[in-house]
Amino acid sequence: MIHLLNRALLFQDTNAGAAALLRSRLTAAGIPFKAKTEGSGAASPAVRTPRVGKTGAMGPSMGSYAAGGVPHAWVEGGAQSSIYYIYVKRKDLDRAKALRDGK
Repeated sequence: MIHLLNRALLFQDTNAGAAALLRSRLTAAGIPFKAKTEGSGAASPAVRTPRVGKTGAMGPSMGSYAAGGVPHAWVEGGAQSSIYYIYVKRKDLDRAKALRDGK
């Protein structure tokens, strides 16, 4: 089991593909790991759903927007992303680094 005191950070990145590849390499090598994902980005959208007033409702071409959905790229600070962390036991760190680096 990987505890807080005996673990070392092996990977920290926003690239989901690289994190998945590293997890599969660690699994194939039999190295136990702990993966963690944190979301980043804005908590509230920068663009609000328009109100229905005297000008009428949004047309059918904007259905998802009119229903309250805000496109992913329209949040404050750009698109939301996740940060992926992978931890391994300190004793396995050298072997895991070799897998991470593709050796």
